Amino acid sequence: MRSILCQAPLLGLRLGALAAALGLASCGPLSPPKDGAEKGATQEAPKTARAAQVADVQQLSVMGLPAPLKWDLAEGVMAGLADGEGVASGSTALQISPTPDASLHRVGFSGSYGPGTYRVTVWVKASTGVGLIVEGRGKTLVTPSRAADYGVVLFDPESNALQPSPLVTNETQFPAAAIVQDGDWKKVTTELNTRDGWLFFTVGMTSKGQHVFSGQPGMKLTIGGIEVAPR
Repeated sequence: MRSILCQAPLLGLRLGALAAALGLASCGPLSPPKDGAEKGATQEAPKTARAAQVADVQQLSVMGLPAPLKWDLAEGVMAGLADGEGVASGSTALQISPTPDASLHRVGFSGSYGPGTYRVTVWVKASTGVGLIVEGRGKTLVTPSRAADYGVVLFDPESNALQPSPLVTNETQFPAAAIVQDGDWKKVTTELNTRDGWLFFTVGMTSKGQHVFSGQPGMKLTIGGIEVAPR
């Protein structure tokens, strides 16, 4: 039987990383293949998809994360080392650009901290016209498409302001969210209470307030640092 994690995706959050963290099988066909040829095809496709996903996430390794955080998602982006240092002296920064296809454009990270409320801070720089969407959740699901602990917020880095969200399903604002100027960077903070101790976060790009869009030349988002601390 297919895991309930495969039945419906959580809004804006890929569940493949969550399934891997929980040690669950990847989503696959509900019925067994009819013959050897089909069996070979169905076995190869997941391997190829997993290899591509690993390769995508490896793009992010140019920027280290504070333990126990790990990169676990790169979707619709091309990533590489940004010019200049990150927020901390001597650290590196990650630059992502959206792919031209109409899709989500985001990176994700996760870690286990223990039950509690945590402040998650991300330092970013965005090119003109690029907005920011931050989503976070714990591990526990109350329905196949709804997390027990969840938050989403959109920011306009140019005006240092929160934006209205176009999302309508499973939408919950973080109890605290802010964006302020911090030197050359925009300092974005959110808070999430996780009853099971896990934090799964994505940082994505938006265009004209939309989180699904076709990337255009010159669109960039630079991540200069990520910090998680108990509130």
